[in-house]
Amino acid sequence: MATDSMTRLPQDAAASERRTQVRIRVEIPVKVLVRGLDEPLIALTRDLSWGGILFTLSQPLPLATRSLRIVLPWRQGEAINVLAAILRTKVLQDGRLLVGARFASLSPRGQSRLERLLKTLGDTLAPVDKVGPTELVRELEVNANDTEELRRILAAIASGRHSLTVFEAYAYNQSLCFSLAGTEQWSGIRLRARVVEVKPTSITGFDAVPLHDVTLAFEHPKEALEKLIQFLLGQLSDAGQAPALPKGAPRSLAPVSPEPSRKPPLASPLRCTLELDFPEALSYLTLGWGDVETFGMLFRELTLGERFHSGGWPSEAWEELSLLGDVHDQAYGRLEADSHPPIFGGS
Repeated sequence: MATDSMTRLPQDAAASERRTQVRIRVEIPVKVLVRGLDEPLIALTRDLSWGGILFTLSQPLPLATRSLRIVLPWRQGEAINVLAAILRTKVLQDGRLLVGARFASLSPRGQSRLERLLKTLGDTLAPVDKVGPTELVRELEVNANDTEELRRILAAIASGRHSLTVFEAYAYNQSLCFSLAGTEQWSGIRLRARVVEVKPTSITGFDAVPLHDVTLAFEHPKEALEKLIQFLLGQLSDAGQAPALPKGAPRSLAPVSPEPSRKPPLASPLRCTLELDFPEALSYLTLGWGDVETFGMLFRELTLGERFHSGGWPSEAWEELSLLGDVHDQAYGRLEADSHPPIFGGS
């Protein structure tokens, strides 16, 4: 039997991933779905990161397999589904197959779950490398100068790619978190992206400043991106008017007349705690109003994540969040796997 034989595929980016993000050593069983196989394979992870996964299989993969769908465990019987591209394979001495793969695409909700899973594991487990990066992912934060520029950026994101000029040099094929700062209307977004082109550039008058033109490809399903951007463009529109789309925007982002039944509640002149003290959180939640899956994702981010209020919500805010969740469930239904988390007491 062959020992320590290794196959590297042309798109191998393992070296750059190791330099830019922490890998967490963890052994958990995961399902691996392969095209051509009726049943999923059971694999055991060796390490996990923002960018990818290293795992072992007790049986070989079909020839010419280049991509896999990996199902990571989540809470309460739920899962994180990730489309992954194989970077390298290696036959170990005991006959098992070692597979290194990078995450190529997952839904925004899946990415939110992955971030929380990595953070939880990172707080309790040691990284693979004792030296190197200590953060889960390198973040690229972008701010728009005005609403029109923001619309142009959103339209580019919906197309799947966005080019910009940055001060730092990023490595080709590097995975990162693209963070677009929010406005008064909405709270911003965080997306996973990969560097597909990088080259030095210059701007007249700033010759002494090292600049780079970078093109990012977003690692989310295109339909999910377009749906998210449609919500965000709606938040940027003037009252009663549809937002003007930048030239070249996908047709699927064409303005849609708002349905009266999809307007969120809280039309009373009396302002509640969320409106008074946490307007950015309320705006974030209403992005998905009327869409069961999107609303469930945003609701979980507010109640289980630490993005808006890591110190704990006041009891009045908890009650209002719970009420909004119940109202939405009654009006539009909810996914069985996405029942709202219990509302515990305030801070």
